[in-house]
Amino acid sequence: MQRFIETDRLITVDNLDSSAIKSFQYDKATEILTITFTSGGQYDYPNVPIDISREWLEADSKGKFYNKEIRYVYAC
Repeated sequence: MQRFIETDRLITVDNLDSSAIKSFQYDKATEILTITFTSGGQYDYPNVPIDISREWLEADSKGKFYNKEIRYVYAC
């Protein structure tokens, strides 16, 4: 089950319903999206607007959203 925590500074989501993506954390102050993959890899994506992180939460397919809206749009 997906776990969502939001504070003044961070949005953290664990146990994503995805075969490839384990979790992500978004830092509102720095606009850095940190993604942890089920393979163990972790990547930081700078300059990601908060709206992208919120839309990702609502996406039916986390992997498809990542590939289309994050992976090739924001450098890590």
